[in-house]
Amino acid sequence: MLKVTTPSQMATSLSELEIAIQKFEDRWQYEIKGNSYYMLLICGELTRTTCIAVEDLYKASGWNFAKCITSTENGERPGLTRLELK
Repeated sequence: MLKVTTPSQMATSLSELEIAIQKFEDRWQYEIKGNSYYMLLICGELTRTTCIAVEDLYKASGWNFAKCITSTENGERPGLTRLELK
């Protein structure tokens, strides 16, 4: 019998989301404040589910635009994730 991934296995674990947010917030401290556009880059490739959760969290906090994309999704060498905020 083939083993199939269940919907509960696809849900983002809270710890993975917390780690991702902490990494982005750590990068945030090095940014020049007052710009209308920010691009935060972290090492490590997040799952699509976690990226969506990160986008939703930043949008809920007041950002008009939040886009999380991995380097693999962008056709580049794997291992990085970026967050664009406007």
